[in-house]
Amino acid sequence: MRTCPDCGRELAPGEDRCPLCGAEAAEPAPPALGDTLDELADRAASSPEGPLPEGGDTPPAFGEGVVSDFDAPPAEEVKPKRKAAVFVPIAVACAVVLGLAVWLASGLLKSPDKGFLAAHRDLLQSIAQNELAFLAPSGQEAETANVDMTLTAQVDDSLGEAAAILNGAALRMQLEGGKDGAILDAALDLGGDTVLEATVTGNKDGVVGFYIPQFSETYYIMDYFQFVENNSGGEFSADDIPDDAAAWERTLKTYGDILAGVVNKNNVKKVSGTFSSFYMPTVQYSGTAYVFTPTAEDLETMFTQMADALEKDQTLVTLVDGLTDDMLAEAVDEIRTNGPEAARAVADSGFTWTIRVGKGDHGRNSQIEVSWDDGQNSVCLERRTEGGYDDGVYFSVSVDGEEAVKLSTAHTGVDGTWFGFARAGDVFADFQQIDLGKRSTLGLCYGSYNVNVGEDKTLLFSMGVAAGEDGGTDHEVRVYTDTEGNCITLNLHTTDQPVSLTFPDAQREDITGYTTEDFEALGESWSEGVSALATQFVLYAYQHQ
Repeated sequence: MRTCPDCGRELAPGEDRCPLCGAEAAEPAPPALGDTLDELADRAASSPEGPLPEGGDTPPAFGEGVVSDFDAPPAEEVKPKRKAAVFVPIAVACAVVLGLAVWLASGLLKSPDKGFLAAHRDLLQSIAQNELAFLAPSGQEAETANVDMTLTAQVDDSLGEAAAILNGAALRMQLEGGKDGAILDAALDLGGDTVLEATVTGNKDGVVGFYIPQFSETYYIMDYFQFVENNSGGEFSADDIPDDAAAWERTLKTYGDILAGVVNKNNVKKVSGTFSSFYMPTVQYSGTAYVFTPTAEDLETMFTQMADALEKDQTLVTLVDGLTDDMLAEAVDEIRTNGPEAARAVADSGFTWTIRVGKGDHGRNSQIEVSWDDGQNSVCLERRTEGGYDDGVYFSVSVDGEEAVKLSTAHTGVDGTWFGFARAGDVFADFQQIDLGKRSTLGLCYGSYNVNVGEDKTLLFSMGVAAGEDGGTDHEVRVYTDTEGNCITLNLHTTDQPVSLTFPDAQREDITGYTTEDFEALGESWSEGVSALATQFVLYAYQHQ
């Protein structure tokens, strides 16, 4: 009996519209041969737990209470009526048997490893497109930076001279930059007077410069790459820096392919059933799980391939700060020496990697769970779209049976803002009323952020981002110095208006070839300006105590 796709009312044969709610309910078209083959192959490839249960108020726990079609009682035998042409039913029967054999064979040979990898891809893509999309600027924003901001502070008077200076000071900064270069102007004000100015510049060719008129009327410039080459004995230039985005893409693909290559039809099991939400156990989803349990031989092969790739890698050293060729060579030796033992240890620990996929889009109601040591240690990731939340992500790390790290975000359906929390040890952070559609030129979303510590959640840090009274955005940051509520308050205002900066109009001096003695002489020439600046600070603090 057909039912209405909207209200569930039973429909009579021939009805193409529900008489109760008016929803369209066209007669289903007969399945194409290809669809039937795929459906039967999927069912044959599933585990003995069989298909998903239908009906019932509370679905069974994942992998339990599921009845297999193979265990169903045989249907009552119905004797067909004898036809004149006996060879017709015999031919049909042979065709059916042959077809079933082909379908079952294709299902038994179908590997679940492709589903395991596809589910990961779709889940991570879904998270990137939803939760992380706002972090990736596009268009002109991706190529330029343009900020005009003013930073002021309020400090408790008990800090003495420091409080007097900070409470009457303002730091003004303007930044304009793009793919070809950047320029930063900064000024420090005391009581409305500018006491220090500075300009810092740089371009894509590695030429940097700085200008501090209170110290010197000279605009100093330097070819940074040439300076490094002069003082390190090696050759270095802007051309040595790879295109980071493309290099990271190639690197991730190389090592991602090695990891994906471990997965095969012999170490992935596909099962059907229901699973509970990590964050809200009362919420359950129906779907399919892929359980990946690698053998020691699988892991040893992966370690060998990883060592081979690292040995030939030419980009990691340039991409990762602090990484050297010697360190990479030591890592390769370590993997080759201890890889077999590590592979056995991982396999013996009961390591499993499970991804659970709800019905429909892999990116909705999906989970990744990696566990070892009988589940005492685990890493869990879930994206959920049911249970009162929309587009939420939950992440947790458990060590020795204790949850050490937890992160949860949720998107409310009322006002469209985000809220959530994160915890690591005794540190607890929460964010509320986060509006992803409203950001300052610093890229911070409107909303409130808090960081607490300890069981009593003592407030350490808070920040509020909101529209300013006269336009722009106000960022109020509070750092608490005790449990009594005393704090240092920093007010950062951005005009959210574009700025247009120019390079200093002053005499230039190239200091690329400066020696240690030259820099010492430069510092001495600034001593008079530094002393004058320090005197201004002391006098200002004394006058405003």
